[in-house]
Amino acid sequence: IAARLAEAYPETNEDIQIWTQPLLQALVSFEDFMLMSIFLAAVAAVLLIACVNIANMQLAKASSRVREFAVKMAMGAKRGRLVRQLLTESLLLAIGGGVLGLLVGLWMLDLFVASVDFIPLLDHEIDLSPSVLIYTAVISLSAALVFGLAPVFITSRISPVDTLKTGTQAVAGGPSSSRLRNALVIGQLAIGLPLVICCGLAVRHVQALKSAEVLGINPENLLTLRVELPTYHYTEEVQRTAFYQQMFEKIGALPGIESAGAVSHLPIGSEQRMSGSITIEGRQEKEEHFYGYHVVTPGFFEAMGVRLLSGRVFTDRDDAVGTPMAVVNQKAAMRYWPEGDAVGRQILLDGEDYKADWVTIVGVVADFGCTVFGEPFPPALYIPHGQHPSPGMDFVARAQGDPEYAVESIRETIRGMDAGIPVYSIRTVDDLVHTWLRDDRWLSYFLGGLAVLVLCLACIGLFGIMSYAVVQRTNELGIRIAMGASRGEILRLVINGCLKLSGTGILIGLLLSLPIGLFMASYLYGVGGLDPLTYGGVILLLLAVALAAGYLPARRAARIDPLLALRYE
Repeated sequence: IAARLAEAYPETNEDIQIWTQPLLQALVSFEDFMLMSIFLAAVAAVLLIACVNIANMQLAKASSRVREFAVKMAMGAKRGRLVRQLLTESLLLAIGGGVLGLLVGLWMLDLFVASVDFIPLLDHEIDLSPSVLIYTAVISLSAALVFGLAPVFITSRISPVDTLKTGTQAVAGGPSSSRLRNALVIGQLAIGLPLVICCGLAVRHVQALKSAEVLGINPENLLTLRVELPTYHYTEEVQRTAFYQQMFEKIGALPGIESAGAVSHLPIGSEQRMSGSITIEGRQEKEEHFYGYHVVTPGFFEAMGVRLLSGRVFTDRDDAVGTPMAVVNQKAAMRYWPEGDAVGRQILLDGEDYKADWVTIVGVVADFGCTVFGEPFPPALYIPHGQHPSPGMDFVARAQGDPEYAVESIRETIRGMDAGIPVYSIRTVDDLVHTWLRDDRWLSYFLGGLAVLVLCLACIGLFGIMSYAVVQRTNELGIRIAMGASRGEILRLVINGCLKLSGTGILIGLLLSLPIGLFMASYLYGVGGLDPLTYGGVILLLLAVALAAGYLPARRAARIDPLLALRYE
């Protein structure tokens, strides 16, 4: 099609190329795919932690039923019959949990759809599809089969005669059973720690992106809108320059407007910038496709609140008959003129929409704007609109109060100049920044919710295992108290056991977190993948959870009556 158009209309279509892209790829970018992968991995980790918790509880329950199993085996029940019984119980739990999970999922889906406005095709009905139902059923049944059969370990070691002779504690409280339960608790913490650390890194990332240093501008009371001059009507560059100059004069005179300006593409979360090659004065090599340049009008830097570091910014006198000039950002100045001031240097620009010409650097401004995933600012050049008029511009205006009140007056002003010019994408810069941080913010919310769930599961798991350990060691603790051990010593004994389990799980989880943190480092801004504050805070938080989970069982153990404990079975 492009070739036929170029042949039929060589004057306008000879140099136009066509770029095609699958619709799914356009709707779901690589960054979206990575985001969904992180979500799925986090959910899988929480599911695994929950399954480990259930397996531990099943083990504890089976340990208290050792005498029941021994009696059934003595009466002729085969081990396979006991396994089928345990499997049936696990399947009932899994089916109940799966159905409840679907009900909660339906409620959460409605809540999610009602609270977001950025999902493509959201006007279509979004519901749980049959594939999701099948997926939930498979996950529930798989969890029952894999983790629900943990009590089989207990039944495989039961000797009916020995069990009925020695009692429950002698068999259920054996060292091998305790080691398995302890290993499950350690594994639970080892899996949960990386997820909580990812949450901490994501939260710190979003906090860093919200800082003023990242934006480099003052977004307060700043309004932006897009203006497109029809090229069939504004064919000459001088017409475009005159229109924008007149527009800024009229809008700047409106009540409540402090300053106004325009840029070819507002650099907030956008990669829409013109690119090209550059040759620096005094150097032979050419830098190919390294930079982005923007066309800006006088007043743009002032309206955005961008700091001028050296030199000057553009004025109305910088027109087509003047010396070609440009302003660079701090990143470009430091990268290409590290030995001194960039002001006064010359560069040769050769861009997609810019004719090759030597331009003089007249000023250096601070880095500003927002980039995808909070990447560092790229080197950037800004060219005066009077020397390179662009038909489409992002207009910015700073108001004295709420900029929303100035929208209609700005519309009327532009409509009075030319009623055929479209004005769209009217938003405040605060809204743009909010949208720019949308994915990062949702990621932190999502991981934060899962992290809270992980901490709750870890607390429940530790509390369960320590409570069961106290029950198993009732005789031992009673003897210690009878032999003169104080309540403080019993308290420390139980809490130390909890901290040993927690410390081992945290250490393993820390080793697993290091490669994950290094992988996330490329997607984080203002925080490293091995951020000591995040890692230290998460470790202290998990230790606090371990102390809270071990304190109540330890307190109960310290209050054991030795006379009752010595008779306990």
